Amino acid sequence: MRLTAALVWLPLTSSGWTIALAEETARSIPSSACAELRTSDLPRLGRIRGDWLGPRRFVLADLKRRRMLAYDVSDGGVESIRAPVGESWLPAARAVQVEPTYVTRFRDGLVVAAHYPPGPDSSGEAQLVLLNDEFTPVHAIRWPSVARPVGQPEREVYAGYIAQVLVSGERVGLLARLGETKVIVELTLLRTDGVNSLREDAVWQPLEGEYPIISHLPIRSLAATEGTNRGMYALRFAKVPFIQVLGHPSMQRLSVFPGSGTPLPTLPEVHGWGSGPAFYAAAESAAFPVGLYGHGDRLYVLSREFVDGVTRWELHHLDPVAEEIVGRTRLPTNAAHVSLLPGEKYWVLEESSSFADDIFRQPIRLLLLDSEAVRAGGELQCG
Repeated sequence: MRLTAALVWLPLTSSGWTIALAEETARSIPSSACAELRTSDLPRLGRIRGDWLGPRRFVLADLKRRRMLAYDVSDGGVESIRAPVGESWLPAARAVQVEPTYVTRFRDGLVVAAHYPPGPDSSGEAQLVLLNDEFTPVHAIRWPSVARPVGQPEREVYAGYIAQVLVSGERVGLLARLGETKVIVELTLLRTDGVNSLREDAVWQPLEGEYPIISHLPIRSLAATEGTNRGMYALRFAKVPFIQVLGHPSMQRLSVFPGSGTPLPTLPEVHGWGSGPAFYAAAESAAFPVGLYGHGDRLYVLSREFVDGVTRWELHHLDPVAEEIVGRTRLPTNAAHVSLLPGEKYWVLEESSSFADDIFRQPIRLLLLDSEAVRAGGELQCG
């Protein structure tokens, strides 16, 4: 029996994970290039931090509420998934504090970046946890060994925070905080005695000009292409933004970028919450790239424009092998902040509010964009 009330919560349990299932009246997806996914449950903090579970299901991390949300695009249903207390990979005393900061597909399961906030005896730490397709914890992925000065105790904490996780084959990319610095880390996934572990291959330090862009804005930094030309890439912010090709011992960059040669806008420095409004007021009225995405053999650069007081969003298509711009899509939104999730049948577009309205830039709604229409380019309309 399908429930037709606006929202009904049914408490369930599944292999230690607490699940709340919200069911709404079934809705078919219109045969247009864009349609709204009508759901009453959205993450608290703006920016997509998730991945597809299949052609019609995707999962997002809702870190401010310490849960994940799994959506079904067929009927708008959503599952609220919370971490268990006392699992072997999570100390029971701190389980209620863990924040899932990012979730991505990995083989037949998921990798979740779990963050333990700072406390009286800790400056905060992060861990990668492997889940199966039923959201059941399998094990924590072992960090690489970390060199330490002679005479100092072995350091157990590798990453203090993980903002993005990218898995491409056996390669893993992280946008993470190591020590006091947010860096891009390249790793290789190894498997020994049935347990996954990581080998560090490269750590890329921030460039001059990347702060405060990557620290205070909802930037998507890492992307991968698939197929015979599989690769991993990073959106970098120097005085002029560019795309770095990962997997090389020295800095390699694509020779092409939308608006190549256009310098970044000068944004105010951020010194505590008191300077937040001025920073976001300047950022939300400026033009610059905000995200790098990969789907199939293409890369996509999401950029914002601000024309006559209106925010416009362009998605630029790049062929990273030919190093050419091969298309452009105008997105059907004027939201202050936008984030995307490319998929086989649909792209999810998340619209988020202005910092002036909500300091968390809370999502307003989710749109479903037809994947073929996105690739074809042009101006998308929402039906």
